[in-house]
Amino acid sequence: MSTYWFKRIRETPKLPYFNNAATWKGPVAAAIASFNNLSFGVELVPATEEKDARVVFVLANGPTKYKFSGGTAETGPKFKPDGLHGQTAAQLDSRDEIYFAAIFLPGKVAKTTNDQKEMVVVHEIIHACGMDEHDTEGIMYDTFLAKGSGLIELVSAAGAKPMPPIRVGGTTSSIMRKLWTEPKPKNTSP
Repeated sequence: MSTYWFKRIRETPKLPYFNNAATWKGPVAAAIASFNNLSFGVELVPATEEKDARVVFVLANGPTKYKFSGGTAETGPKFKPDGLHGQTAAQLDSRDEIYFAAIFLPGKVAKTTNDQKEMVVVHEIIHACGMDEHDTEGIMYDTFLAKGSGLIELVSAAGAKPMPPIRVGGTTSSIMRKLWTEPKPKNTSP
């Protein structure tokens, strides 16, 4: 199930971010540029100060907590800092709308290229934008393998090349369009 950001952000639609994952600085910057070029109807923009960010990138060397002005975001207790996968912790308000997201990136991953890290970050940005699901192809596939300097889906189509460049599956396109370019449906229940 996907989750909308609160109305004021959807109407902008810009997500201010702050990067606390210093050793991933280059891949995070590349991922933001790549994500913004996907034309999903939402753009990540730098926050002037960390306290103004709606999305924060955090380096996690194990299960990690991140305190922000509205509470605490955290990884699950089984977060693996040496795997090529991040984790997004979206914080929901009383209407079940996102108001903040922390993207935790693995701090102990070894033998990784910047392109591979970039793909991990783009995947997590899409989760931070409200997409909880995974796709059967492309950047939102659930499990990736390192191939050359990039990543490829664990089960990929014949002839598929490693990302980058990013491939976007039909499910991802549909969900992101629903979350960011179509108006949120009104609650019609009695």
